[in-house]
Amino acid sequence: MRITMLILANLLATTLTNPIDVCLSKILTQNTTDGKVKYTGLIHALKTVYKEEGRAKFLSGLHPRFMFNLMNGFLFLFVYDRFTQYINTVYE
Repeated sequence: MRITMLILANLLATTLTNPIDVCLSKILTQNTTDGKVKYTGLIHALKTVYKEEGRAKFLSGLHPRFMFNLMNGFLFLFVYDRFTQYINTVYE
């Protein structure tokens, strides 16, 4: 049950935050050679990317990020379980 909840929570969090990460990457890597910037802020970047590149761009990179976060979650649960078992044996 905990692993199922981990997978669902990770999927929801990754899906909701991936568009923000895509736009932040675009803001940080935009070329400003002529002094003009394409994206003035996060909200502007979200609107511009959605209008110019569509919904599919928001989901680019979703699978690798999901798998990376999932492995981190599994590692966290493993260490947490072992730690709580150890604490329980020490204090019993």
